[in-house]
Amino acid sequence: IGSSGAAKKFAGDLDLGDSEITLVADETGAVTDALGCYRGWLAIDRAHKEQYPSTDVNPYIKLFGMIFGFGSPGTIPKVLYGYTGDSKGGVSSRKWVVDSLLQGSKKGRFPQLTKEAFEGIDVNSGLRPFELATLRAQTGIHIVLNWGQLGPTDGDLFTRMGGSFVFDNDGNSIYEYYDKGILTYADVQEVCKAA
Repeated sequence: IGSSGAAKKFAGDLDLGDSEITLVADETGAVTDALGCYRGWLAIDRAHKEQYPSTDVNPYIKLFGMIFGFGSPGTIPKVLYGYTGDSKGGVSSRKWVVDSLLQGSKKGRFPQLTKEAFEGIDVNSGLRPFELATLRAQTGIHIVLNWGQLGPTDGDLFTRMGGSFVFDNDGNSIYEYYDKGILTYADVQEVCKAA
């Protein structure tokens, strides 16, 4: 959700080349509407916006409310997971977090870490406490500092949830996962199996 310029900035921030991924911008949220995705806590009923304008709430208040779990089921356990870690997760729960932290650090994002911060730790140890929380902080700080380039211009889209969908060659959905709240996502392994 956002402009094509925001999509290009996003791809550049993550070092994603044109050959690796195709990003499609949706400035109005039409795709998430068509798919029936959750509009977020205290979403505006566009059909009645003129009739009931007082029901609108500042989009930043809605977003912060969802970060604290209002209208965002599953968010608080996911936040806590970032702080407590997952010692049973093995390589798969940790490698992408470490790789992402190092990639963000190379881009100059705070906090900046080096490979040495992760040396001497068994790769099978799983996700250590605070590793995921540190990545979320690094990402969040970057987004806030670049909100004008990355965020949607329509405040109603700040809290829009998406999902993960796999379609067959005929356009039929063969896998659907609807995000219910902030930090709630589809299991990547399930998505890959469906694809």
